[in-house]
Amino acid sequence: MKSKNLAFLCAGVLALVFLTSFALAEITFSNQSISLTNKDNSGTLTFTSDEAFNITTDFPSSGLEQTFGDVKFTLIPTTDLEDVTSVTFSVEADEIAELDFFDESFTTFTLSAVNASDSEDTTTFNIVANYENTEYCTEESSNNLDITIEDVNTISGFGDDEDFWYPGDEVEIDINVEYNGGNRDEFQDGEVNWVLYSESGEEIMDGDENLKDLEDGDDETVTITIKLDPKDLDVNTDRYTLYVSVTGTEDFDDNSEEDIDICASDSESYDINIDNNFVVLDNIEYNPDPVSCGGEVIVTADVWNVGSDDQDDVMVRIFIEDGITFNQEVEMGDMDAFDREKLEFRFDVPTNAEDKTYHLRLWVYDDDNDVFQNDEDDYAKYDIPFVVSGGCKVIPEVLITAFLESGGKAGDEAVVKATITNSGDNLGTFKLTVSEYESFAKSAELSQETLAIEAGQSKEVLITLDVNKDASGEDSFSLAVSSDGEVLARQPITITITPRTGGITGGVIGLNSDNWYLWGIGALNVILVIIIIVVAIRIARS
Repeated sequence: MKSKNLAFLCAGVLALVFLTSFALAEITFSNQSISLTNKDNSGTLTFTSDEAFNITTDFPSSGLEQTFGDVKFTLIPTTDLEDVTSVTFSVEADEIAELDFFDESFTTFTLSAVNASDSEDTTTFNIVANYENTEYCTEESSNNLDITIEDVNTISGFGDDEDFWYPGDEVEIDINVEYNGGNRDEFQDGEVNWVLYSESGEEIMDGDENLKDLEDGDDETVTITIKLDPKDLDVNTDRYTLYVSVTGTEDFDDNSEEDIDICASDSESYDINIDNNFVVLDNIEYNPDPVSCGGEVIVTADVWNVGSDDQDDVMVRIFIEDGITFNQEVEMGDMDAFDREKLEFRFDVPTNAEDKTYHLRLWVYDDDNDVFQNDEDDYAKYDIPFVVSGGCKVIPEVLITAFLESGGKAGDEAVVKATITNSGDNLGTFKLTVSEYESFAKSAELSQETLAIEAGQSKEVLITLDVNKDASGEDSFSLAVSSDGEVLARQPITITITPRTGGITGGVIGLNSDNWYLWGIGALNVILVIIIIVVAIRIARS
């Protein structure tokens, strides 16, 4: 019996210990914090517990207020504070005086709670409220004025407009300003200001643009250009925020109120991609511009490792393929993350280059001899157009062949066929000139004096010579081919002239010719011979 009672006693003690352990469970809360801005100056925090509890801190009807610097913080419970397992507080921050852009303030609220079932079980916890002025305004904000960041366009580089950018990109951003102040108001001397900050709070760059005066209902869009110079960026930060504001004077035409300076602001955040392995070119320039024939061209560029990893044996290949032959590889060596090297090279423009636009191509290679490629599948390839001008002369090359086509007798026409071949690389226009024929011909006429011949093609021309009657044997003349006043080829052409022949009849026909006296002497001799023969015959008969 005693043993049975002892067993019941032990069981009762154990039950009491078990129940006591539940009763002695402590309430605990983790400290919490909240971040507020002038654009979003209120928020809520909730605390929960497995045990019912009471908040023992006294709260005035307007809430618990604390001031730090120029900011007043107010903590207001939004749920019951007694015998609850959860409580929610609203936290608000209000500027007592105007804070400068990016000025901060904070305060700590310390609250007390007690276990609803055990008055000995108490705890304290903290609410830390942080406030930051992110309104990019230097004057009083006004509902009459509105500014909005609108279209974003990547005009050079590898970014995709508002979705993401890359170091080295050039970006255009449209900012719209609208004024709605009533028929009696006008917004004057407006100025749009902008600044780009990194996520860590570092100012990257800023600028401003003037704005025309706006009447009620008017709006204007200004465009700003941001050049994301890699030297200004942080390899460890990929999130940046653009802040914009517009300030100016609100003018009241009827003088019913005093003119006031007003402001409005807006902001947007953007990603700047930092890939592991990506080397790019920036600030590519060439000099002179335009380029002259036969001149030297100097090209410079910045080579940037805009990736997070160091790179070995970076190389840039430079080449031209469209009419000017150039191919060169420049070793840049090893490059640390966000390191820059200077690229410079030179090339000569041929004296016979055409006046036109050429393309200089620059490709950036890694140590595996592959062109660098980013995570968006874009390659580090650049195409730079440059203009060659200044009256470049493309000097054609020509060949001349010729032979006697017909004629060739003294006193007749001799026709020579000449073939002109354009052996150059371009269409040529050629002028033909015949000379040095005067010793055996009265004149020389060309069937065509000007020829337009495509590269590698030929054309024929006839040269008609009026040969002198006393010409004979081999005679020569010259055929010259020129272009733009410059003689490209001069070809001597030799032909054989057959002299004129004939008998008595020919002598009679030729009495009026230049050698008629020779024919006269011959005729006289014939007559004398005949007379001598007749006299001799008469004497013989007698």
